[in-house]
Parts: sequence; C-alpha cells; structure tokens
Amino acid sequence: MKKLLILLMFIMFTINSSAEIFVPDGTGGYKLRKDLWGSMNTFEICKSLGYEKGMFYSLMTFDNKSDISEVHFKIFTEDIICVFANDNGQELTEQDVAKYLRDNGYDFNKMYDAYNRESDLLDGIKSGNLKIAFLSDVMKFDYNISKVDTMIISDKFGYKLYFKNGILYKFESADGLNKYARMWKELCPDKYNMYYEKSEQYWGDDKDKILNDINIQAKSNYSIPSSLMKYVDLFEDESGYINYKIMMVTIKDKISLREFKDITYGKYKYVGESTIKNSTVYTYDYQYWLFRFSKDGHLISTKLKKL
Repeated sequence: MKKLLILLMFIMFTINSSAEIFVPDGTGGYKLRKDLWGSMNTFEICKSLGYEKGMFYSLMTFDNKSDISEVHFKIFTEDIICVFANDNGQELTEQDVAKYLRDNGYDFNKMYDAYNRESDLLDGIKSGNLKIAFLSDVMKFDYNISKVDTMIISDKFGYKLYFKNGILYKFESADGLNKYARMWKELCPDKYNMYYEKSEQYWGDDKDKILNDINIQAKSNYSIPSSLMKYVDLFEDESGYINYKIMMVTIKDKISLREFKDITYGKYKYVGESTIKNSTVYTYDYQYWLFRFSKDGHLISTKLKKL
C-alpha cells in the first residue's frame, strides 16, 4: 500500500477547515452534515456520531490527488461512519467513495488484520468503551440481553470475549492461534497450511502441539528485522520450509535442547561432546548451523558453518 496511505488508530489531529463531513444516509448514498465542521477534530466528530476512541479505524491520504481525504469505519467492519471531503462539491456518492478506496488500495483483510484487531480490543479494554451491544453488531454474534457478566465466542473472528457489567474486560483466542498465526491463516493460507502439515507430520494428532508450533513460527516470522530477511535462505530446506524460530535463535532468542529438537522436527544431527573452558558442551548440526548446548540443556552459542 502506498506510503501516503496511513492507518490511524488513535492519533489526534485537527481537520482542514475546508473539509465537509458526509455520513451514510442509509440508502447507499451520503448526506452532508453542516453541523460537523470547523475546529472539531476527528475524535470529536466521530464521538458526536456515537463512536468513542477505539470504536473506529481510519483511512487517510495527504497527497491532494482526491477531493476525499479521510474515511472512517466501524472497527471489525467495512461499514463507513463518515467521510471527509473538500467543499468543492455539496454532493458525495457511493461511487465517489468506492473510487477513493479503490485508488488507495483499500483491502479490509489486509488493512484491518489480526494485529490491528487485537490492538483495538486491547485499547477498548483499557478505555472501557467496548460494550457488548456494540461488539455484537460489529463482530456478528448473538447475546442474551439479560446477561451482563458473560463469555461469548465470536466465531467470525475467533475470539473468546469476556464481559463484566456488559463491558469487555478480557479476550483470548478461541482457536488457539495467536495474532501472528491468524494473519498467516487469513492473508497467507498456503503458507499456513504448509506449516500446519509440516508440524502434523511430526506431532500426529496432537493439535495443541501443532498450533503451538505455528504460533511460534508465525511470531518469529514477524519478529525478524527486515534487514535480515535476505539471509532467510540459510534457514530453508529443500521443500521451501523456512524455520523462522531457528532464525530468531541465531539472532537473539533463547531455546532449550528439548525445544530445539522438537522445533527442528528431528532433522538435526548430533555432532558430539567436547570440553570448552572446563565445561561439557554438546554440539548439534542443523542446516547451515551449529548449535552448542550445556549439559543441562541451555543454548550456549550458534555458529554458521563454512559455506
């Protein structure tokens, strides 16, 4: 997506005084709201429409290539709350907005991925703004209006949601996936399936172990500095499988010998035992690397073999 495309969650700014505010009219079009103008900022405008901080996300551009500058959506949806446009026209149509979104590469699944969804949930918990009725609307689940202290599963997004007095206070994964693995599953399904099948070959029917592996690998994938991704082939096998966790271990992560054996799916080779500075060291070979562990199974060092 273009650099000029900015996803703003909670950054306060003042709108241009020439901007007009349009809101959906319920029929697919937009109506001008003359009362929402002037010195009001985005949060004040959205609040006046019934949306507190953490209840909306934003698509904004500052390249002056469109007379639309901002579109604000309800979290967890593609439903538009309001649109900011220059006052060179008193009319805004569905086609105008669709063109703006299309020209700026708006893709709900990519723009509002699991990382952003969970950030909104955490911010909503902190602010106490996420009520059960609102989340029921945007996350598409049913609830018993008489139960204000309850746990509800959002099948659509895969979360267990915990409410006290009708306000969200905690959430957790309903399917065992962390946000990084969920991004793989949603945005890179082929990759997710490959890692699932690779783990399944090792763990068999142990689903908890399989999901744990995927969580580890996906989190490691998103943790690797972009400047180091050029070395990723040093952690890739003949099938195209990249062991991101092992790559993170060579960068900074710690790992025990037991974890090492399992996360490499037994593809390591035991090199042998040696003594370094009066301590017994056990060396293992995996792909292009040597890993040295202490007698109690703690990683001591990693070393790239001569290529």
